[in-house]
Amino acid sequence: MKKSQAAIELLVFVSVAVFLLIVYTAISSHYLNVLEQKEIKMNGADILNKFISEFNTAGRVENGYSRTIEVPKQIEGREYELYFGRVKLWDDVVGDEREIVVYYDKQEYVARLSVNIEEDNSQETQCYELPSEDCTEIFEPSEICEWEDNICKIIPGEYVNSGGNLTIKKENNHIIWSYEE
Repeated sequence: MKKSQAAIELLVFVSVAVFLLIVYTAISSHYLNVLEQKEIKMNGADILNKFISEFNTAGRVENGYSRTIEVPKQIEGREYELYFGRVKLWDDVVGDEREIVVYYDKQEYVARLSVNIEEDNSQETQCYELPSEDCTEIFEPSEICEWEDNICKIIPGEYVNSGGNLTIKKENNHIIWSYEE
């Protein structure tokens, strides 16, 4: 065997090995991305199922039930949004009276409750004292916005900001929820 033939064979062998390494790396990277996306979907579904389970449990037990659960600020370091019932966001209506909606990592997770839920209306409304022309750009008159003397009053509770406590109660066969940061 000549030196040139041995060098060419070594070069071909090394080239094939590098090619196989690149293919293996590409396939592994793809599968890691797929697994990460599945984990993100599982996290969104898990947080949704947590709240669904709590409300459905409240529907099955006797009056006087009360439970406070922590609403995490983030899930795996990512922000999310949580909505109970029918909520009007800008021009879109999100959910209906028996739905919980979670927006997590640009995905929407929706589930129906087996019970009707009501917001605890004993909370105060947040008031934003803005001129009406400025306020209409931010909040259009809707189910969650009331107007009174150029003050836009936001009806609380339908949107739950993450990072607080959610209290679920059953009184007089009604399931009532409230949120506190």
